[in-house]
Amino acid sequence: MKNGIDVSYCQAGLDLKQAKAEGAEFAIIRAGISTRTDTEFLNHVKGAKAAGLPYGFYWYSRAFSAIEAKSEAEACLKAIKDYKPTYPIFYDMEEGDQIEGLSLKERTEIICAFCEEIKKAGYTAGVYLNPSWIESYVEKKAILNRYPLWLAHWTNSPDKESCYDYDKVIWQWGAKKICGMEIDADICYMELDENVKDKAEDGGESTDAMLPPGIEADFLGGEQYKASGADVGVKAPADRVKITNMAKGAPHPYHVISTGKGGVYGWVDADKLKTTDRRTNLSADELEKTALEVIAGKWGNGEERRKRLTAACYDYDKIQTMVNKLIK
Repeated sequence: MKNGIDVSYCQAGLDLKQAKAEGAEFAIIRAGISTRTDTEFLNHVKGAKAAGLPYGFYWYSRAFSAIEAKSEAEACLKAIKDYKPTYPIFYDMEEGDQIEGLSLKERTEIICAFCEEIKKAGYTAGVYLNPSWIESYVEKKAILNRYPLWLAHWTNSPDKESCYDYDKVIWQWGAKKICGMEIDADICYMELDENVKDKAEDGGESTDAMLPPGIEADFLGGEQYKASGADVGVKAPADRVKITNMAKGAPHPYHVISTGKGGVYGWVDADKLKTTDRRTNLSADELEKTALEVIAGKWGNGEERRKRLTAACYDYDKIQTMVNKLIK
């Protein structure tokens, strides 16, 4: 858990070295608004780098369509292209006009359009939302199941916990005096040791095998995993974490849920899983059902099929033998 601040043009002249000395352990910097770069963006990034302060970015939305959101994403990517943030790129949508003039579906599409463009560029995309927006103005499951959440819910004290959780990775709890300025204050529950842009140095891809319904899997604490699609070297807690199925269409199949407070959030590679049911002793009916799924294309083809079935704990050879039998 780390204490941080978020800054924008409102904190012009802020000395981030001094902010670090006064307890700031990370900074989320406003990169821009609409399609314009924040006037203090470069100064804050320069200050964070000079202070050795880990940082991420946020972009303030003025979009009224998915097309406009993509334009905002393009402006954001242009602004941040020379930097290597340690924290995600958050999309901040909170305008009253967006509440009055847009539907639930439209707001959700706007957020997803921005975030998907950020992800295509190799960054981790997150969302900044307050409980009212989460409960009333976006399709909650569509957002929270896909992007890390920076929750804005002021209790005005880091010791007075928010009554909302939502598996947030950052909580904005209020504001405090730093360097003589009132600055928004945050707590981050996610340990990030490297930049969040995935360079894909190993040239590989994670295995996207789906676990059959009812199967639980876990992996031992201390192993690395892929957090939101970018290998950031995150370490799990000493205890185990539970893996549950994600909604259909999610970017990665395994949702990591911490067994402890604060915890770990992200997506775990299939080869890290230790399953509780090897699925090697299927009944004849179960074997045939799975083989029919393979024939229908639900498990991919060739090596992809082998990887997915193996990662989901099936005996690949038995399944393939049944497939061959059924298609004769």
